[in-house]
Amino acid sequence: MPSLQGTVADLATPEKRNYRGDVTVKITGGNRICGYIFDRNTDVDDPYVRIVPSDDSACHKIYEWQIQAMDFTGRDTAAGKNWRAWTKHYQEKKATGESTDLHPDRID
Repeated sequence: MPSLQGTVADLATPEKRNYRGDVTVKITGGNRICGYIFDRNTDVDDPYVRIVPSDDSACHKIYEWQIQAMDFTGRDTAAGKNWRAWTKHYQEKKATGESTDLHPDRID
């Protein structure tokens, strides 16, 4: 999956994203919230995202129906990070004899 960094998505459509990173969200009423989106729950009757605002105020739970647009302003920390991609990378390293020790990704 290509990175969404620098793009703008209209989340009024049924398009589903697994983005984790910095965003600016325009919500109904014209307000904007800038912060880090860390959770998206689409498996409920009223899907929502949760955002840690960049001003260090309390987390926001924003229902998808409230979101008019989302500007992906930061690095997508979830890009390419699904189980299938991880196991493929692990198997490739193992096949070449590289160390397969588990370490967290570096944060740049």
